[in-house]
Amino acid sequence: MSAACASGSPARERDPATPRTSTSSPTPTSTPSPSYSVSPNGGDSLASFFGPDFNPGANFCTFSDQVVSIAGGVLTVIYPTGSTAPSMGPPYGGAQICEPFSSGPRTSATLTYRVRFPVGFEFVKGGKLPGLYGGTEPFSGGSHNSGGWSTRLMWRAGGAGEIYAYIAGVSGYGLDLGRGNFVWPADGKWHTVSLHDVLNTPGQSNGEAVLSLDGKIVVDATGLDITDTETPISGLFFSSFYGGHDPSWAPSAEMHIDFTGFSVS
Repeated sequence: MSAACASGSPARERDPATPRTSTSSPTPTSTPSPSYSVSPNGGDSLASFFGPDFNPGANFCTFSDQVVSIAGGVLTVIYPTGSTAPSMGPPYGGAQICEPFSSGPRTSATLTYRVRFPVGFEFVKGGKLPGLYGGTEPFSGGSHNSGGWSTRLMWRAGGAGEIYAYIAGVSGYGLDLGRGNFVWPADGKWHTVSLHDVLNTPGQSNGEAVLSLDGKIVVDATGLDITDTETPISGLFFSSFYGGHDPSWAPSAEMHIDFTGFSVS
């Protein structure tokens, strides 16, 4: 598998390295999290949140505890103090749900949504953000299915951003595409994310994963072998939590991120 991106060849690591890009600013005042309740399996409200481009009746891959608040067309995901990946046990935080495209699988797709990191957000060592999936779960994690793949986004230490890819030929943990090419802004403002995936031709490494933030391309990964089994792009992989596989990834105070405006084209 060959892969090239704007920051050079991608790295594959379990734990994040020090990001190449960082910002410094005066210590901000953090934004309080909204009130919330824990909904087993996400509840109907989470499943139906993402709108007409996705099929809520076919959702799967949900966390057993979804720590969310939905109000005024905004989905707020909450990460309690000390929370990391659900596999690490309580305290639980974050949310996950997979929803197929209403229009069916495709060979290219652009997922668009808006995200808002509050002022004072603790990035710690990193965490996951929504992306796309194809095939059979698990399409992420150290023992991911060879018949599935995914391209989620991540924040890393200092807010360094990347595409985090589990694609063909990857064993163990995922590929870090374009890590540090940009920084997620924790400014309390809405920012538009667009992730454009193009599948590779069977037997060739000509797939693409392109990430834009507020209309500017920040990661342009080409030459990717995304699938060796002709597995099409299936739908939304909404996945957000701190981690990571140990307490060193966890926030020291309760954090949250807001999401809205999910669509696919």
